[in-house]
Order: sequence, then C-alpha cells, then structure tokens
Amino acid sequence: MDRRLGLANTVLLLTSSLFVAAAVIAARAGARGRAARLLMLALGCGCGFIVSKVFEWGGKIAAGVTLNSDEFYSFYYMFTGIHLVHVLLGMGVLTYLLVRSKRPDPGASYAALMEGGGAFWHLVDLLWVLLFPLLYLLR
Repeated sequence: MDRRLGLANTVLLLTSSLFVAAAVIAARAGARGRAARLLMLALGCGCGFIVSKVFEWGGKIAAGVTLNSDEFYSFYYMFTGIHLVHVLLGMGVLTYLLVRSKRPDPGASYAALMEGGGAFWHLVDLLWVLLFPLLYLLR
C-alpha cells in the first residue's frame, strides 16, 4: 500500500471537511456567495479524492492485484469501494447545497440543510479516517 497516496487522500478529505464547515458558518451568517465558493472548493477536493482512487485502483489492477488476490485486497476493494460510493453521494449532496446557495431565495430551511449536508460529509470523512490506518498503516 502506498502510504503517501493514502495520506494525500486523507488530506484531501480533511481539507474538504474544513471547507464544508466554513460553508456552514457562512450560510448561518447569510453569506451565501461565500458558502457557494467554499462548497466548490470542497467539491474540488472530493474530485481529487476520486481521481486519486481511480489511479490507485488502476495501478493495482494493472499489476494483477484484484478483489480475488487475497483476503486483504478483498476487504480493501470492498471497503474503499463502499467509501467511494458515499463520497459520490456526498458530492451529490454538496452539489445540491451549492445550487441552493446560488438561488435568489434559498428558502427558510437553507441553514438547516447546510448543517445536515455538512454532517453527512463529515461522516464520510470520519469513515476514511478509520479506513486509512486500517488499510495503509497496519501491517
């Protein structure tokens, strides 16, 4: 396992969580333009994570390391695959929040939606924070 790549993925997701937390604060303050910019930055980090994971998986598959290689890689592909699905769902949530942020009137529930969407994104990051040491640091 390439620990540097795992660390880069961790930094991307934690940075995205920072952007989302700042976007929630901006939304509470009524600064929807700032919230939208921060959500775009968070989405950019999410895209970086996906690109990194595609290259990581592609390299492993090209080297002949697949889901059926051994028990560790079965768990590796399953856990990171499930996490990737949640990242994609979270990016959908962040995209919805971005669209709401750009509306002339985002609605009375806007701040609550931002908080709920942010909580989901933080949960996705928490899952990665648990997966990173299990898959990349333990031997």
